[in-house]
Amino acid sequence: MAQTQGSTPEAAAPSGAVRFASLVIRVNAVLFAASAPVLLLAPGSMAAWLNIDSASADVRWAVQVIGACLLGLAGQLWIVSKCAAQVVMTATAVTFTAETVTTLLTALTPGSFTPMRWFFFGQGAVSALAYGCVLLWARQKSAAPHVAA
Repeated sequence: MAQTQGSTPEAAAPSGAVRFASLVIRVNAVLFAASAPVLLLAPGSMAAWLNIDSASADVRWAVQVIGACLLGLAGQLWIVSKCAAQVVMTATAVTFTAETVTTLLTALTPGSFTPMRWFFFGQGAVSALAYGCVLLWARQKSAAPHVAA
């Protein structure tokens, strides 16, 4: 009897899509973990590298809070990358949304682009594109009919 898999990526993502999603999640976890200490320990320098008012105590504090958030996010991403397919694909959808919004906010940050801002913008754009591609791949594969054994 012919059956159609669910239409959501979470319902029946192909194993290749899940493996790729896990890889993208782990790469982002490493990048976030590497960025977090700089944000926490040198917030003024990071703000200056991004062409943001590094003299403001409020800005330095906000940069440190972002560093703390990235540290926690890096750990969560690493853990999620090793979970079951449904969890990995759900995390991929959530992270795609967050990465896309963060990349747009990076582009809209007041001030001119610096090499560090270009780096973060590029990393965010590549990550969002990778997450988006894996979600499309999973959706395309899960919508294809198959015959149950």
